[in-house]
Amino acid sequence: MKVFILLISLVVVIFADSISFRELTKLVSKDLKKNIYLDKDIPAYSVEFNIQDYSKEGELYEFYKIVLFEHNLKLVYNPSGKFYYIARVIDNTPDILPPKPILNPKDKLHYYVYKIKHITNKDVIDCMSIFPNVKYKYLSQSDMIAYSSTREQHQQIDKILSSADNKVLSRTIKITIFSVDKNKLSNMGATINQFGFRFSSQVVSNLEDTISKTYTFNNSFDIDLFLTFLHRYGLTKVSHSPTILLSNGVEATVNSVATIRYITGVSQVDNSNNNTVRENYQYQDVGLKIKLLPKITKNWVYLDLSLISEELISYEPDNPVIGKVAYHNSFKVVKGKPLLLTGINKTTLKHVNNSIPVLSSIPFFGFLFKGKNVNKTESNINILIEVI
Repeated sequence: MKVFILLISLVVVIFADSISFRELTKLVSKDLKKNIYLDKDIPAYSVEFNIQDYSKEGELYEFYKIVLFEHNLKLVYNPSGKFYYIARVIDNTPDILPPKPILNPKDKLHYYVYKIKHITNKDVIDCMSIFPNVKYKYLSQSDMIAYSSTREQHQQIDKILSSADNKVLSRTIKITIFSVDKNKLSNMGATINQFGFRFSSQVVSNLEDTISKTYTFNNSFDIDLFLTFLHRYGLTKVSHSPTILLSNGVEATVNSVATIRYITGVSQVDNSNNNTVRENYQYQDVGLKIKLLPKITKNWVYLDLSLISEELISYEPDNPVIGKVAYHNSFKVVKGKPLLLTGINKTTLKHVNNSIPVLSSIPFFGFLFKGKNVNKTESNINILIEVI
């Protein structure tokens, strides 16, 4: 039965003029990064060899092939164990390993950098995800992308990055958010037409409607006239009027909120002197929250708008009541033609406590001098958007 000796890949540094075949096989095993098994029956050949003469990659392996051929030996591959072993050549046709494959020049990796011209364009960095096999690094302080690729990949990458690296379009818009008292508007009725505003009939119809609609003004002058009319007759209350700079494809947010605190419970804290009752609080932001995702061209802006409007209806330390209106829509706003969004209806119920001082504090009978009234208000939230 044959006994094989595993020649593990050790670092063997030999400067002698003569080494054993076994030591030479160890060096070749390390060079090939493959285990080579040597039959114990193979004589201990002595090989004239100086490692300094075969220091370049591949020279040692070529020398080893010559030694095998001279001693009528060959390397045989074992596919199940994924290793090689030395065997004798019986039919006088040496079967040795082919030369190491030489890397095709077109597959060789090179290092490149791309200088980003418009650093506000997020798409430039995202373009690199198209090439999953290319390693890259975004250098934020230098505004560059460094990557390693083949020359063919580099040509494709450079073409795509150059095409995407454009100036990001931006536009400034003004958003005016106001509410209209529908009860007052309804009470005015047909008398509105007497004011002589050429847009009043259609706009007022939209303000009274319960379905969200849009109305486009012909110019900015009509906006001032419209808001002046609503304010003069006590029909409107402007809550917010921010000006926002939008960048193409970049989400923008507008928040105008107040933070309220309310009690969620109490806990008892024990110490050496006495017991202390501690109130536990939570905090919540209440107000207006807007998200805008724009698509910008030279003359108009396409907006995807999400709005949440919250209002504190009644407040007790442990039970705040908040009214909420959510709205989502997409629309196009042309420069010079402001857009009015209407039909975002809101019903507010406010509980008002009424009591007669002193008498309402009388034990057992004080409730006779207390009462609650519920005030119901129906309003219409409107959004006026203008590209500046």
